[in-house]
Amino acid sequence: MKKCIIISDSFKGTLSTFDIIDLFKEGVKDVFPSCTVEGFPIADGGEGTMEAFSASLEGNKITIDSVDSNFNPIKATYFISNSTAYMDVATCIYLASTKNKDPKITTSYGVGLMIKDAIERRCKKIIIGLGGSSTNDGGAGLLSALGVKFINKNNEIFIPTGGTLDQITSIETNKLKDTIKDIEFIGMCDVTNPLLFENGASRIYSKQKGATEEETFILDNKMNSYHKVVLKEGFKDYSKHPGSGAAGGIGYALITFLNGTLEKGIKVLLDALEFEEKLDDVDVIFTGEGNIDSQTLNGKVVDGIREVASLHNIPVVVIAGGADLDTEKIIGNGIDAIITTSRKLMDFKEIKPYSKEFYLTTVKNTLRLIKLGMKIKRDS
Repeated sequence: MKKCIIISDSFKGTLSTFDIIDLFKEGVKDVFPSCTVEGFPIADGGEGTMEAFSASLEGNKITIDSVDSNFNPIKATYFISNSTAYMDVATCIYLASTKNKDPKITTSYGVGLMIKDAIERRCKKIIIGLGGSSTNDGGAGLLSALGVKFINKNNEIFIPTGGTLDQITSIETNKLKDTIKDIEFIGMCDVTNPLLFENGASRIYSKQKGATEEETFILDNKMNSYHKVVLKEGFKDYSKHPGSGAAGGIGYALITFLNGTLEKGIKVLLDALEFEEKLDDVDVIFTGEGNIDSQTLNGKVVDGIREVASLHNIPVVVIAGGADLDTEKIIGNGIDAIITTSRKLMDFKEIKPYSKEFYLTTVKNTLRLIKLGMKIKRDS
């Protein structure tokens, strides 16, 4: 093996995409010391997406004053390269770091402040990772930061949250049209949920954000009330658009108010990296994620890598933390092997301290098998 690529998603809670690259290179150096390894940090729209872009593209990180989903002051960072801004909603409204997890009161306002700053710096394209949000405000907070006025029955302007969306009686967007003129918005989105009802943002995701079962229905009703006002104001109906329910309805706000598009996160990142142009003379592509299951080929990182590699007849080996039993059917569909790092039956807390050791050992054993296969081929 003369040249290979490692381009793996993180193993959530144990290994970052950067850890994986470093460990993989260490393993290759031990087994194939003369092999050239190219590593690409990657994410599919969740936490770490901006870091993946900034690690692979030339540009500058921008840090601004913003707010988190509880309206607390924070510093938020995004990345600019060639008049394109790259940002994660998780920078401001990450569920795991939200202190008061309650989708009735959380806001996407801080994300809007990042967008506003990028616009003021004359960015012509803004790419936003939509994973990991703690909000369910239909993007109303984000839009408020961009100058949209949400007005209640008392003719008062306010910033709606998930619990107050039904208080909106009218929406004024005159300022927004000038603000976003000639700017392209892309949401990196791997979910296909619509905005409303049984499979919508509130009913599917708000429970994990802190809502009770009963509150998920209440939040959905409030979201529907908001949507009805949007239609009354003359906007097109994007409530059924796949992904409109992403990030508590931020996907809906992007396509409805900002004329944006929603695209698979991995595709956006691979296009930005010009990944296909880096495949000359590559013998094997190694990829992976924390767990491989039947949904792996539905637009996740491994699926995106598989699609590109298959166009160039490059073998793909998946190294994952774990794999469900039904993943065997994936083999042969652009995936050549799936190898897991788990060494024995252990729960997550037991595995975490050994995650680097387990990954490195798995890489070395995988490479040894490849080396053995090459030797058998030469000798036969």
